[in-house]
Amino acid sequence: MAGLSMKQPLKAARVRTFVQALKAVNQGWCDQLDDSLRGALRKFPKTCLGKNGADFLDDDNRLSQTLFAYGLIQSMLPTVRRDPKHFDGGCSLVHMGLTIFGSRSLELFWKSAGGAAKHDHMPLKIMTNQPGSVYVGNLVAVEHQVLHKEAGASAVPLFRADDRAPGVEIAVMVRCDPLRHSYSRQLTHAPSPADVFSAVNRLTAAHLASHPLQMPSFDACVSRMERDEEPFRAAASSYKRLKVSCS
Repeated sequence: MAGLSMKQPLKAARVRTFVQALKAVNQGWCDQLDDSLRGALRKFPKTCLGKNGADFLDDDNRLSQTLFAYGLIQSMLPTVRRDPKHFDGGCSLVHMGLTIFGSRSLELFWKSAGGAAKHDHMPLKIMTNQPGSVYVGNLVAVEHQVLHKEAGASAVPLFRADDRAPGVEIAVMVRCDPLRHSYSRQLTHAPSPADVFSAVNRLTAAHLASHPLQMPSFDACVSRMERDEEPFRAAASSYKRLKVSCS
């Protein structure tokens, strides 16, 4: 598994280009949610905001800057296993998962209004991910686990560096930087202060549900890659020539 530091630009240039294009096409989405969160948090006494709440009101921490701030590339041999159930930390207030190679399922669990778990062992939502699948959600709030499958369990392609190399699954997790003071990926309690998190999480979930994020077009990604990524300009030019010859 390869982590990509937030302290420097993503070394996976195509991932970086996609995320930059994604943020550009959703600038208005970020601004709307930012205004909603700030409006709600300004009603809190300053003494109740804590560090996480204060960060949301800091002009240097606008969502347009902190949303999808860093990524993690996961490269794994396909084997049958279930990851432990867990809640993500504050970095997954808005979390995006992209499957590049391989197949796995995301299983979601949650509790009833009375607090008792519904179905001790049965997920209430199963999302099957194959190459090209994308999901977005606030995975701080919902308990979840990932089911991995063995090679040959499905017909989806795996990545192979050469003909003799074993096939591997590749997925990219893209996370954000608000709630940075409750960052642990496997929290056993809600990010603090609890009232601030509850307001932020509720508004974020509602915004995601009513205003789905837009995916950037392939042309937009290629144009950004051609402009910003010197090593891939030749690849972008080849794509454009192919598109012209096929049209």
